[in-house]
Amino acid sequence: MNVALDIFKEIMESALPFAIVFWMGEIVVRSFLTMAFRGRIEF
Repeated sequence: MNVALDIFKEIMESALPFAIVFWMGEIVVRSFLTMAFRGRIEF
């Protein structure tokens, strides 16, 4: 049981940077779409 927990911890630590990059990319895309949408409404 302890070995499985360590393996799970290693997987989570190695996947964390990818999750952060994906999360930041999602925020950037969402804000960009919001800006484009507002720009379309203004013009």
